[in-house]
Amino acid sequence: FGRYAKYRRLVQRALACTTAIAAQTEADAARFQALGAESARLSVMGNLKFDIQVTEELLAAGRTLRAKLFGDNAVWVAGSTREGEEPILLEAFRKLLEKEPKTVLVLAPRHPERANAVADAVTEAGFTFRRRSNGDTPLRAGEVLLVDLLGQLMRFYAAGDLAFVGGTLVPVGGHNLLEAAALGLPVLAGPHLSNVEDVAEMMREAGVLTPVRDADSLAAAAVWLLHDTATRKSLGEVARGKVAANRGALDRAFALIENRLGRR
Repeated sequence: FGRYAKYRRLVQRALACTTAIAAQTEADAARFQALGAESARLSVMGNLKFDIQVTEELLAAGRTLRAKLFGDNAVWVAGSTREGEEPILLEAFRKLLEKEPKTVLVLAPRHPERANAVADAVTEAGFTFRRRSNGDTPLRAGEVLLVDLLGQLMRFYAAGDLAFVGGTLVPVGGHNLLEAAALGLPVLAGPHLSNVEDVAEMMREAGVLTPVRDADSLAAAAVWLLHDTATRKSLGEVARGKVAANRGALDRAFALIENRLGRR
């Protein structure tokens, strides 16, 4: 917005060429209007990411993964991790195991091409690990599963007890918080949430996003939630409910498009 505002006249001319603008939030709509968009062309749709579908097939896949890989261990899933976060997570996992020894860690880097670098970090930290690409070998308590394949994260969230969402302990801005929440998991995240600010605020207000800043706070939060099963499940249900309550952006977007196309 700041960059566009420097060229407001040019941006206003571009916005005048649009038939409709579907903004995610009221704040986004206000920014478009400040750049010269006509209010009559503006609609607030909500966040399409809330329309994530949790199918019975996905839930069944999660149950199957859990039975095959994790047994009766608690499962902490760290999704979409970025460079610099894995060493912090591994140190937190070490501290967690002192209190909750029957736990495994699933590390799913945002970019699978980083798998070798993440594997080196796991080895350097002294943990035994398995690669997801090597099949369904079960993990023992205290081991790490490195997800080095695309398209696996939602299944592992469905198999998990607790989630950490990456891009938040390093200044990336955060990745999708709603995938884990939609599957009923409480979420841990660091302070860097600029990419997901609105969702993060909603989840904080609901009490289902636990802020962390380092290995100590990560471990403390994970110990609390894994030890207190009733609280963990309660927060997970609240998270699931928040996602469900905010669905509908996709339908509103389709209605907007159909309405505009019908006028042509």
